[in-house]
Amino acid sequence: MKTFVKNLKPFIAYWACVAVYMLVAFFGDIYDAWWPAVMATALCILNGVTGYTDGVKPIRWGIALFGVQLGAGAALCFVPGLPGALGVLNLAFGDWFFGLSTNTAITVLLAVLTVAVPIVPFFIGAAVRQKVPQSAGKKVRMPWQSIYGNAKPFLAYWGCLAVYILVPMLAGIPNTVAEPLEKVWAVCFAVALFALNLVTGCTEGIYKIRWGLMLFTLQMGVCACLTVSAENTGHWAVRNVAAIGNAVLGLVFSQPESFGQSVLFTLLAVLLPVVPFYIGAAVRKGVQKRKEADAQYRISTPQAGA
Repeated sequence: MKTFVKNLKPFIAYWACVAVYMLVAFFGDIYDAWWPAVMATALCILNGVTGYTDGVKPIRWGIALFGVQLGAGAALCFVPGLPGALGVLNLAFGDWFFGLSTNTAITVLLAVLTVAVPIVPFFIGAAVRQKVPQSAGKKVRMPWQSIYGNAKPFLAYWGCLAVYILVPMLAGIPNTVAEPLEKVWAVCFAVALFALNLVTGCTEGIYKIRWGLMLFTLQMGVCACLTVSAENTGHWAVRNVAAIGNAVLGLVFSQPESFGQSVLFTLLAVLLPVVPFYIGAAVRKGVQKRKEADAQYRISTPQAGA
């Protein structure tokens, strides 16, 4: 499980940066040249941190597949007649550099650079990792590892919400098709969030991410309460902002018809994203106890033929 999650880090970092870039650019009407540069720098920093914390060998398959994604995204830009939304596979080339020059050689060079530049930081981080003395005793949890671990609840939530919003927009799905499938897509959002939080609980436990989990729970609770109260008082601007902070309430549950339903839906909208952390932590603890019991059994049991 840990190896699988580690290999997902290049994709998590990339799509998180894409989501932030598009959401801020769309809602904030920011399309200046500095904003893409900020997000590209953020992606390189995240990849460098991943290379430093995990090295290259444990995530070699994730890096390789990430490179394939970027290469495919760049190559598809040269194919006429394909949907322009496919450029999101390599946003730096598809949206920022493709068509910038009429010289084919320069365009190809830019495509290669947009594949190489996000990959190189993994190797730089791994090289720095080899130069830093490693403790021979207990493994030290670096500050950015703690920050990253505590940020996982928020990364999962906002990442799933960004996918929920952006996929129909980028795919150009018409309303006649999107509306009947809206509830199914909302359930997919909730299931993906549940699964990611479950994995975080399995890999991190509760204690390591207790501050992030507390703040995430506070976000879910405050936003759910504000959503319901603003709906009842007719403050729709407040309701719309609060609904973004806890989209589970508005997307998964129907409009409450009574005070009891409002309370029930509010509690469920908080519990559904939070409980998976504790389920995952319980699974993690059970697996650890099982491993300890097996190790103790092997030590206490005489070896055959001894």
